[in-house]
Amino acid sequence: MLTNAQIRSAKRAQKPWKVADGGGLHLLVAPNGGRYWRYNYRFNGKQKTLALGVYPDVTLAMARSRHATALNAEASASRSRKAAWVILPLGPRRSICVPKTSALRSSPERLTAWLGRS
Repeated sequence: MLTNAQIRSAKRAQKPWKVADGGGLHLLVAPNGGRYWRYNYRFNGKQKTLALGVYPDVTLAMARSRHATALNAEASASRSRKAAWVILPLGPRRSICVPKTSALRSSPERLTAWLGRS
């Protein structure tokens, strides 16, 4: 876990570097001396980064609170995305993401006809 003393003692370098807090939350120390809160996470297998603010405007406690909020939003979005959508194959290298209720009533052929695609 990161402390305020560690944040204050983080000095700039020639390249940006990170001071980790845990769970993907880190402080990015830039060459210009700026300290930026970032949250790294994965979405659909790709790494994403969310900017949470600039230190000292955003304190360690505020950054952790924003991190927790982002975690909750990500978790609820992934649960609803998994529950509400289905990916149906339409052929080699082709698929479509449809609501689960439509998928239960439709075949891939009906969906392609409905979409106007061959």
